[in-house]
Amino acid sequence: MGWEELIGQSLAAEMLRRAVAAGRTAHAYLFTGPRGVGKQEAARLLARALNCLEPPAPGDSCGRCRQCRKVIEGVHPDVLVLNPPGRTIKLGLVVQRDDTPDGWTPVRTFVSRLPAEGRAQVVIVVEADRLGPEAANALLKTLEEPPPYTVFVLTTANEAGILPTIRSRCQPVIFPPAPPEAIAAALEREGMAPEQARLLAALSGGSIGRARELAGDEAVSRRREQARALLEEVARGLDPLGCLARAEALEQQRDEVPELLDLLLLWLRDCLLVASGADPGLAVAQDSLPFVQSVAARLGRERLLAMAEAVRLARQQIDRNAALRLVLDVMFLRLSGHSRWRPRAAGL
Repeated sequence: MGWEELIGQSLAAEMLRRAVAAGRTAHAYLFTGPRGVGKQEAARLLARALNCLEPPAPGDSCGRCRQCRKVIEGVHPDVLVLNPPGRTIKLGLVVQRDDTPDGWTPVRTFVSRLPAEGRAQVVIVVEADRLGPEAANALLKTLEEPPPYTVFVLTTANEAGILPTIRSRCQPVIFPPAPPEAIAAALEREGMAPEQARLLAALSGGSIGRARELAGDEAVSRRREQARALLEEVARGLDPLGCLARAEALEQQRDEVPELLDLLLLWLRDCLLVASGADPGLAVAQDSLPFVQSVAARLGRERLLAMAEAVRLARQQIDRNAALRLVLDVMFLRLSGHSRWRPRAAGL
């Protein structure tokens, strides 16, 4: 196992494999993409490929030799992972100072030495957008004159948070969201039931890390059933006051609302597939096809499209920190076809 361990990132994996095989790795890389899509794993795979003693193919790693095992176990003396807790990576982690943590080797000290065991040193800076101004400028000086045996890998989900001067000295590698099918297949290989794997893959946003987090959340099934009940209630019909009552009740689950809306969107997606004449086998909710088919027949494609758009807009507004109660009021009114209704019309 080597680069194939990355889930849904074949383009990035192949680019890095070819660079190692040709002996043309960049002195610094910037891995960009959403959280949980495999950037840190790719950085460690690069460290393995650069130092593997028994590569099964050019540019790959075996995962079994002494060098690979040390990288996997996090004890390789030539691999430095800069991933402190907190929101800021401080200067003392990059250069030796009085506030450098005991037992920590600053980046500049680390790269000033020759590799202890392997062919190359690898410095991995996790969430490099956390670099404070002083730390970023200190790292920049090192990137301007990199040792020939050292490879830097900076990872980030926020490329705009990286100094332009640092970005310009790094070769970018993009890690997009992984396809749901790739995530579901990986979860099944890890022993998950197919239906659960499809559900979590659909909820993951293309992040295998997020899918694995959801796998440990026992509340997912409960929230899924709640989202189904909401859809069923809306499909039966809610008057305007009923919409406001549902919004008020849902507001009490403030922390769960984003995921509930994601699950509601999944139910609507499945209903839209069926209403559009697509193969029902493409639906995520294979365990609830009769319900999906019933809602699809009752509401029709156009109404379902409008409902999905209402939920999507609500989800977007919540991400932008809009007033939750107002967002939910409007969403339920739109879901129930009362988008032009105003409280005064009901004497409120």
